[in-house]
Amino acid sequence: MAAKLIVMRSIHIDFTNYNGHQMTISGKEPFHRHELHELELNMLSDNTIHTLLSMSWLEVDDRISFNYEINGYRLITHVLRTEQLTMKQYYSLLLSIADGLATCYDYMLRPQCCMLDEQVMYIDDTKERIGLAYLPLRQPLSDQLGQSLLLLAVRWSSLVADLDTAGYHRILQLLSAAELPIHPLRQLLLDLIHEQTQTSVKQSLHDRKVNEKLASAMDQESFRAVHSSQHVPSSRTNHGEEAHKKRKLQLAEENEAQHQDQQEVQNQLLSKQHRVRTILESSEPPAFKHIEELEDDELELEEEDDAASLTWKHAAVAVLIVAAIGLSWFTLYAEKRSLDQLLLCSGITIGLLALLGLLLFKPIKTWMDTRGLDEPISFELMTEHAVHASSRLQSLQTAVEEGVPKQVMAQPAAPSSVSEGKPHSALHVGTAANQPKVTPKSHSLATVQLDEFHATVMLNQQPMLVRTLHGKQENIMLGDAPFLIGRAEEGVHYQEEAKGVSRVHLELEWRQGRLEVKDVGSRNGTYLNGQLMVAYKVYSLQAGDKLQLASQEGPVYEFVS
Repeated sequence: MAAKLIVMRSIHIDFTNYNGHQMTISGKEPFHRHELHELELNMLSDNTIHTLLSMSWLEVDDRISFNYEINGYRLITHVLRTEQLTMKQYYSLLLSIADGLATCYDYMLRPQCCMLDEQVMYIDDTKERIGLAYLPLRQPLSDQLGQSLLLLAVRWSSLVADLDTAGYHRILQLLSAAELPIHPLRQLLLDLIHEQTQTSVKQSLHDRKVNEKLASAMDQESFRAVHSSQHVPSSRTNHGEEAHKKRKLQLAEENEAQHQDQQEVQNQLLSKQHRVRTILESSEPPAFKHIEELEDDELELEEEDDAASLTWKHAAVAVLIVAAIGLSWFTLYAEKRSLDQLLLCSGITIGLLALLGLLLFKPIKTWMDTRGLDEPISFELMTEHAVHASSRLQSLQTAVEEGVPKQVMAQPAAPSSVSEGKPHSALHVGTAANQPKVTPKSHSLATVQLDEFHATVMLNQQPMLVRTLHGKQENIMLGDAPFLIGRAEEGVHYQEEAKGVSRVHLELEWRQGRLEVKDVGSRNGTYLNGQLMVAYKVYSLQAGDKLQLASQEGPVYEFVS
């Protein structure tokens, strides 16, 4: 479990609508014809494998790209983002993957070439069948198939409302083997689904019996109440109702005790699951991303720190180089002083000094920069500006108190809506006359209140979406994390209730200072500046771009930065 996933190269993912909805995969380092497995290419071209996405390949200038048909599928990471799984659905998802891997043997394919990553895995509309992407390369991208499936099992377990602890641990134990036992895993999942079905049937029968007993008890109590009301004094006519209330209280206490037991088991399961995730944290493979190289950042930072620090190793290298220079002059030039020997020794000296300078340039520069940072920072300029601001504010206040017209204060002109006295919902506007006085001798920083116009301008500088529908506008502020828009009640950041919008319709994310957007497989699509977007394809947004959801009458989101 501690072994890391071996990634041979990173990949590019793109989407097109030329011949139906397709996902295109190519290599950061281009795939070439000699890297392909010819037998598998022929097998995939001649057969339709229901557990694998239909694949075709294209060669242009000795660069290979693979196209996968994804019509009728949705990216599994977006479907599961707003779904709460039952235990049977959890087992069925894993079984669908195991079926896909087992089917590879029937068509003389290698399961190791199936990409088990949520960024390239799809699920059909029934949410029962997963479509895997097969990459027919002689050298697979990864040789840790079991670990990839183990990570998926751990991630998806957090989506299960009532996790079966025993079955979950049996799956983890089997997936922790050095090599993935596909057929035993498939049989285990079938057994667990059968057990889950039997448990559901037994629970349903038990609930039915409890309901029947409760109904029978209520009928008997009602009959007794009616019968007693005819033969006993009126003071005892409520006896049936009191017995019914006692029965309801007893059932409520039993349900509460059962709920507490289930909660305790769930807490123990979450604790074990957290420990499993902690163990697997170091082995989690990086997700496939658009035009992004998979690298080990931690190793690179350690190497840069070692190269940038001036240590005893650098001093030892410098001593060795100086000694080599002296030795070359002593042995080559001192015994036979000739022009050839002089040029030879000079060349050796220049080469060794250049090598020494190359080795010591970066550590010495880092050391000099560090010494420069140790010097105290002067705040004289900041203090000077603070005193100037305080003095100017004091002079303005004095002018107002002496009756100087407000136009002399050089306040920027406000828009007509402000001058007419229209209210503003964001800020309270104050005048200089009712502000506390600031003594010119004070060195504290001046606090200046913004007028309504400038405050509105500053608020509008924050990136946001302006939603417009039926003439009504709404401002939606964007954060740093991925922002989801859809009609789902949970799992999205803005719930859009307009007609035709999917549960998860649109995803916006900041990447390298740019706002990127993609339609996450919505049923009715999204239009960017009037053009229909390709589902899952990433688009960069500029200020003023407009997104329209579902149809030409749907809500419009304008990007403002």
